[in-house]
Amino acid sequence: MKKYLLLVLIAFVSFSAYAQNFSLSETIIEIDGPQSSNFEAVGYNEITNSLETTRSYTWTREEVSKTNGWETAVCDIVRCYLPDTDSESFELSGLESGRLDVHAYPNSIEGQAHIRISVTDNDDGSSAEADYYFNMMAPTSTGELVVRSIQVFPNPAADIINVTDSFNDIAEISVYNVIGRQVQTYNANPNGQYNVSDLKSGLYLMQLIDTKGAIIRTVRLNKN
Repeated sequence: MKKYLLLVLIAFVSFSAYAQNFSLSETIIEIDGPQSSNFEAVGYNEITNSLETTRSYTWTREEVSKTNGWETAVCDIVRCYLPDTDSESFELSGLESGRLDVHAYPNSIEGQAHIRISVTDNDDGSSAEADYYFNMMAPTSTGELVVRSIQVFPNPAADIINVTDSFNDIAEISVYNVIGRQVQTYNANPNGQYNVSDLKSGLYLMQLIDTKGAIIRTVRLNKN
């Protein structure tokens, strides 16, 4: 029995070391704000090789959701790629860090994008993911910027949250855990209050959806 437990412990320690050969500085990146005709939004991130030897990695871009007319592209330690590039490989020297940024090009279109970057260590197969969320507002034809004000409070929350929207056209709220599984859906409540007491403590992402079925914004929610 002791020999079996020792083997389990060794396997666990080996797996822990194996899974920590590299890291991403951020796993969730959120970018909100106005944009102009020549605007691009950038979600900054960094990958670090925690070993002392050179490692080879491959990143893959998944456009989970994106407003029609938007484009996205990735910049890694080697170069910045065109929007039609979905995957590339690169190397990091021992203990070296390098950028792994996502650029969003709204092209004067108000909207949002959810981009997922998956990184795989080509030497041992370990992997990690980061989710980049962009919510951008475009100026009107008169050049005036229409600012949409959305608030979610309190945050962190224990039971009741309040969601306010200056445009007042939220139709539905979908709640996802950090691995992307939908755990709750709320129909719009006229008083803007929602009961989140059934959610377990942790970090969640709330997608606010308008009456046309479009995602207005993705908001991070901390549940106590």
